[in-house]
Amino acid sequence: MKKTLTALTALSLNLQANDNINQQIAAQPLDNSINGSSNISVSKTASLSIDADNSGDLTIGDTLTYHISATNNSNFGASGSFLNDTIDTNTSLVVGSVTTSIGNVISGNITGNTNVSISFGTLQANTIANVEFSVLVSNNTLPFTISNQAQFNSSNQGSTVSDDPTQPGANDPTLSMVSAPPVQVPVNSTFWLFAIFLSILASVKLFFSKKKISK
Repeated sequence: MKKTLTALTALSLNLQANDNINQQIAAQPLDNSINGSSNISVSKTASLSIDADNSGDLTIGDTLTYHISATNNSNFGASGSFLNDTIDTNTSLVVGSVTTSIGNVISGNITGNTNVSISFGTLQANTIANVEFSVLVSNNTLPFTISNQAQFNSSNQGSTVSDDPTQPGANDPTLSMVSAPPVQVPVNSTFWLFAIFLSILASVKLFFSKKKISK
């Protein structure tokens, strides 16, 4: 009888210990760097940073600056994070214009670079990485639309593309419409000189005709 009670007591203690261990495991936060359930969002907007012809519109020869924000909305880090951006063929990268608030610029600031690449390392939980770079509008066929979209990649959280928050849909590329520059008619052209001459001549004739009538 004594041996039976001892065995039952040992079994009860063992079950209780296992239950305590399970409760401790359940209470611990998951290692989300392994399960990869983060929520990364990337927004991208564009602004006219240099208006070369002072037209107020985006035209050929102007400089367009992109503003990208990559946000880790989860409670754990996104390891091995990169941001890549392929420049639209209607533009050319302003080499040296690439900046990032986190990590390092891999491509974009060295002569010969044509696209942008950023290494964030591990983008920590609830953290925003801000990236900016500029492009020169270079295409000569008007009108046209510049389309640009960045891609975020992480070794433990997959990939996502940027979204333009000014557009209603999700994962929209950032679009910029290029307009024709205003027509500039040179004031010293032959046409305008001739027009001014005719205007002066008409005024002189009117002056002398009024003077003749007054006599």
